[in-house]
Amino acid sequence: MRSRPHDIEGLRLLSVHLPRIGEWAEAARVRARLVGLLGADAAGADHADLAEALIVAAGGYVSPMAEAALETGMRRDPTDPRLRYYAGHALLQEGRPDLTWGLWTRLLEEGPEDAPWIAPIRARIDALAAALGRPAPGLPGPGTPAPGPDAADIAAAAGMSEAERGAMIASMVDGLAARLEADGGPAEEWSRLIRAYGVLGRQDEARAALNSARAAFAGDAAALALLTAAAGDAGLDE
Repeated sequence: MRSRPHDIEGLRLLSVHLPRIGEWAEAARVRARLVGLLGADAAGADHADLAEALIVAAGGYVSPMAEAALETGMRRDPTDPRLRYYAGHALLQEGRPDLTWGLWTRLLEEGPEDAPWIAPIRARIDALAAALGRPAPGLPGPGTPAPGPDAADIAAAAGMSEAERGAMIASMVDGLAARLEADGGPAEEWSRLIRAYGVLGRQDEARAALNSARAAFAGDAAALALLTAAAGDAGLDE
């Protein structure tokens, strides 16, 4: 390719094979050149390729260049699953787990189960749910709203200050608490509430939720074990 620097198909082939031998940094350079040559003809998938290479080469860090690739790619193709997956990483990095939730839960719903982004999302979704005070996907409770914000919510939250986003997350936790106190729910949801209070530093409320849940599941050894584990994660002294 050094002798044929404008060969688009050659660059595409090179950009596919470099990651297979672990050369992500070089792949990022090749993909950046490819996107530059394509210009306005670069598809969302081309920008997804570039963002992916930049993020993997940087060990998961979403650089300004990677963020720009994601933004451009999402404008070209907002349905591209890789763009949405890596956009979730960027939003976490920016302190917006509420927006990551919307992207990632929809990807889990859409599948397919063997898609490469599903396993990494599943590995982190419980912690994300706990931080937001939401039930994890697959464990809906009575009156649970559809998972994640819609496009209007994301647009509104993008303009929020850090304090406003914190208040939004706290309101989600309070909503979960109110629902569990009013309608009850499985031990898994009580555990997530306890952990969420721990993440927010609301230890007294974590203790109160633990006591309520233990009373509700008295005699259920499996449920009590889940609650005890959640108490430990929330930093409650037993």
